[in-house]
Amino acid sequence: MRIIDLTHFIEEDMTAYCKEESAKIEPLSTIKRDGYNVLKIQLSTHTGTHIDSPRHIFEDGITISEINLNKFIGTAYMIDCSDTEEIDLDTILKHEYEIRNVEYLILKSGWESKWNTEIYFKDYPTLSYEASKFLSELDNLNGIGVDCISIDRDDGELYNHKNLLLKGKIIIENLCNLNDIEERFKIIVSPLKLKDADGAPARVYALIG
Repeated sequence: MRIIDLTHFIEEDMTAYCKEESAKIEPLSTIKRDGYNVLKIQLSTHTGTHIDSPRHIFEDGITISEINLNKFIGTAYMIDCSDTEEIDLDTILKHEYEIRNVEYLILKSGWESKWNTEIYFKDYPTLSYEASKFLSELDNLNGIGVDCISIDRDDGELYNHKNLLLKGKIIIENLCNLNDIEERFKIIVSPLKLKDADGAPARVYALIG
């Protein structure tokens, strides 16, 4: 069995949605001065590879700490969306059989190659309203993952977040290394155990074979 890490490193100057979400890392203790190393890390619940819980959008939505642990492990199916501007319902329906038989759908846009550049924030493919609405109604799906900054356009509407999170789906953003995996694999999502949080940085793994 091969294990592929689908997680970006957390480091200073990494891609972040805004300045306030940027990671800040500094030494709190050093071997030279104190006899041991300790780093102080500052980041947001949506820094780097992370998951969104329903509380991200809805005041009464469940938080990271309230999500059933069983939902963080399952089979995943990946669709290559790198040649499209919008992932519409027709595209999703072409893969309906596979999607109905997994717990996670992963959408590969190819945008991970633009990580740590300004282009990363522009023109990435997103689901249409109809597509995310359809996916939100599938009881078998625990979540949707993408290799770009957001599952929505930066237009303030957030209709994909609303459709999916309203139905309790987990959203994973900023995945990487999707070129190293097959279209069907086992996924493990390991968010930080933050109390009552709207999201959390997560280590995400693909198990192949």
